[in-house]
Amino acid sequence: QLPREMATGETVSIEVPVGDDVDSARAAGLLGSILLRLDLCHLTGQEQLTLRVNDQPVTIEHARWQPSSQYPFNWNGMHGHLEGCWDLTNGDWVKQGRNQFTLELCERPADIDPALIFYALRLEISYKALPT
Repeated sequence: QLPREMATGETVSIEVPVGDDVDSARAAGLLGSILLRLDLCHLTGQEQLTLRVNDQPVTIEHARWQPSSQYPFNWNGMHGHLEGCWDLTNGDWVKQGRNQFTLELCERPADIDPALIFYALRLEISYKALPT
């Protein structure tokens, strides 16, 4: 499914199965973090993106952006190869079972080339050694 070029108005949906019982881990005080990482190529800052997890909106502006580690010579985010990271730990976005991640490219100036590429999606669930 990925990597995938995205045109303005296009939506890409990725299904990610989660075997972890995150609700039980959270209730037991053992859930460390749930991080969602999206790698995007040729990101300019002129785009308007919409992100949803299981039909719930995730605010794009809350992401921590940094150069993507997916590329061997991407020391400073050259060519807009960036990784957005969202901390989903304290919400109810991610659940045990099938999870739907949807990214929509709502707007992008038509004169920008090359196309935006949705390169990778990573969901990282970690646990604490001791409950808190």
